[in-house]
Amino acid sequence: MFIHENGQRLLSKPRETSMNDTSRVNYLKGYIGGLLDAVRNGSNTKGYFTWSFLDSFELLDGYTSNFGLYYVDMINDPELKRYPKLSAHWYSNFLKGGNKIISTISTSRNEISHFSQ
Repeated sequence: MFIHENGQRLLSKPRETSMNDTSRVNYLKGYIGGLLDAVRNGSNTKGYFTWSFLDSFELLDGYTSNFGLYYVDMINDPELKRYPKLSAHWYSNFLKGGNKIISTISTSRNEISHFSQ
């Protein structure tokens, strides 16, 4: 199984506020942590691809939502410069082995949570 186009939609905000996308980092940590648990339990998952590398024009939302790990000001910047968000830095570090996803199981309520170390 390959998981592709997995990500979190956020409403577009000014660059200053969208660069610190902690909710997307938490989403990635939780999703990848859950995927790690599934692989450890026998899932035949071969690949994971986040959606999306860049903020882009969405068919139904236009520029009002973003999915990207990189901010692109498509309205005011004719050069379309790319700015890495917090999630881009986190994901890059994760792929290099810098962020370890750890699963913890609470025995009192049988809950699973994921965090990075």
